[in-house]
Amino acid sequence: MSYYKDRTSNQPAVSQSNTVQEISDAKTRQWQVHVGMDVVGSDGKSVGRVKEVRSTDFLIDRPLARDVYVPFEACQTISAERVVLTILAGEVNDQGWANPGLTEAEPAVTTD
Repeated sequence: MSYYKDRTSNQPAVSQSNTVQEISDAKTRQWQVHVGMDVVGSDGKSVGRVKEVRSTDFLIDRPLARDVYVPFEACQTISAERVVLTILAGEVNDQGWANPGLTEAEPAVTTD
């Protein structure tokens, strides 16, 4: 199942096919992205998995790399379980996108 914006009613709609639709509206993107989805670059290489969805972006849980908030505008296509970005997987760190802050559970390192 894939999601797309219905051009006649300008509202999100659902397609029963497994085809991927181009995404053109940030609100539609927000509605489609959900926790647990795989995220890949435009080259098909894995970036990580969606960890959190906010109003303007979503957090990607990246193995062996710091998590990063990706704006919905950086989504090329979204299918039922996969987000494809407009950039190569290896270019994610070069975008200057925000990272989540460190949690208070991690103590500061001090020297005595």
